[in-house]
Amino acid sequence: MGKKKILYVLLLLLLILAIVAYFLRNKNQVHSDVDISLKNTDQVHKIFLSDMANNNITLEKKGNIWTLNDSLEARLDAIESLMQTFRVQKPQQPVTAAQNDNVIAALSTHGIKVIVYDKSKKELLNYFVGGQGPKGYGTYMYKNGATKPYLYNANGFTGDLATRYFTKLDEWRSRKLYTYDPNNINFLNIKYADHADSCFTIKGSITNRQVLDAQNNVLNATLGGINTYINSFKNQMVSGWENSNFAKDSLIGKNRYYGSMVIGTNTPAKLDTFKFYYCPADEQSKTVRQIENQYFDLDYLFVSHKHNLGLISTQSLKTVLVTPSSIK
Repeated sequence: MGKKKILYVLLLLLLILAIVAYFLRNKNQVHSDVDISLKNTDQVHKIFLSDMANNNITLEKKGNIWTLNDSLEARLDAIESLMQTFRVQKPQQPVTAAQNDNVIAALSTHGIKVIVYDKSKKELLNYFVGGQGPKGYGTYMYKNGATKPYLYNANGFTGDLATRYFTKLDEWRSRKLYTYDPNNINFLNIKYADHADSCFTIKGSITNRQVLDAQNNVLNATLGGINTYINSFKNQMVSGWENSNFAKDSLIGKNRYYGSMVIGTNTPAKLDTFKFYYCPADEQSKTVRQIENQYFDLDYLFVSHKHNLGLISTQSLKTVLVTPSSIK
């Protein structure tokens, strides 16, 4: 091969390499106009989610806590899952002309509206999240102002990104039974419906707490033992919350009463009452007990607090619903 031909071949190879390098460098910028990712999620202070069934969720950061609809505490694990989605979701390809009308219709009837704001209430993201793409790959989304929907995905993730954008209130609620600082509890009363002799009360601040039995007699318990017991309250989590008022009334009205827990705090001073009910046994129950003519699941209790009803495991309550003699 002559020198000129070799030179031509080399020039051609260099041209091909330059073209490949160009496309590799810019492949992530092809759909930059519909990019809905956020690399720096520290700037996110408010998230609004709304579906077509009129479920509206507002998540807002206030201090170190994420609030839910301005009155509840939100689940931090669910918040971080959504933040991770913001960081990694990327447009893969636009919908085809044949798909466009169907995808638009699905987004309009079943999509989830998402608006993300920073601390100054500036809009960072505004888009709709739809269903899964062909063969379960990717998720259809539409960025506000775009010409058409796109299929989005994330590196290393092949499922439906829409699963991170749930809009049910109970799914976003913190699983904490309460948010008290144990150091601020200065009154605690535990009552059992079927065991009056095991009821007891704890009174006093962190430096002078005492345990009293059902007859108001002071029991022999160390301050360290009492404080260790009080500290176990911070780990109480419900398995889930029930939002339906009908279900709440039905569950409380028909189930056997187990007992109550009344907590008082000094910052600010208040009393909160938590009532516990047995959970009826079903086919999934592993530990069943018969009381009179009813069968109950001993692994769970219902807990009612104000207008909230949750399901909580008896395993987690072992450190809380105790007999006074076990507090040393």
